[in-house]
Amino acid sequence: MKILARPNIGGAEWQIILANAEEIPELEPNQGLCKPERQTIYINEREVPPEGYAYVAAHEMGHATIFMTGGK
Repeated sequence: MKILARPNIGGAEWQIILANAEEIPELEPNQGLCKPERQTIYINEREVPPEGYAYVAAHEMGHATIFMTGGK
């Protein structure tokens, strides 16, 4: 696993981590995963090429914003 960024989302520090399904089984077969209880976003390095990291991170940060404002 590799930390790609530490964005502030909703007033809290989150991590964006490059990982794979062997490390985070819930990633299979997803491109990304938002884990609000850990304030962590995972990008699946086996499903997303490097040029797609920003797109997946932006998508998952949208989910994080929803969670940080009380959404489910």
